Amino acid sequence: MQRLSEFVIAIDTSGSCSGAVVRRFLTETWEIFQEKENFFRDTQIHLIQCDCAVQEHVCVTCEEEWQAYLEELEVKGHGDTDFTPVFQLVDRMKQEGELGNLKGLLYFTDGDGIYPDKKPEYETAFVFLNRELMRGKAPAWAQTLTLDIDMELETVR
Repeated sequence: MQRLSEFVIAIDTSGSCSGAVVRRFLTETWEIFQEKENFFRDTQIHLIQCDCAVQEHVCVTCEEEWQAYLEELEVKGHGDTDFTPVFQLVDRMKQEGELGNLKGLLYFTDGDGIYPDKKPEYETAFVFLNRELMRGKAPAWAQTLTLDIDMELETVR
């Protein structure tokens, strides 16, 4: 029996990340997922919204749940950014067996915040919508991805 693959997508919901920017990131992410045939057949995606604390955690297991989440998206938080609560949650979920086959963590952010001191045991990438919205620098242990998507800067608070 093949084990489910699991991904975590963390979303920085600090004051600098508006709903329009988050929605655009999730839409682009969805388009990448669609390129893999039957993506949700063997995959669970944990969507975590976090500013300085985890604001929401939803597990998506099928295309319909993904679309419903995107349609009903409400960005929660708008405080300062601390990335560590997401890593603490993921580490706890791994220890408790809730994440048994974690393939990696994508953290969508402007990059401005408090990063964990040490590299986690799983692959991590900090994802930026474009260079204009990049306000910080990810730690050396993480991958950095820039989607280079043009958006009107006024959509960012």
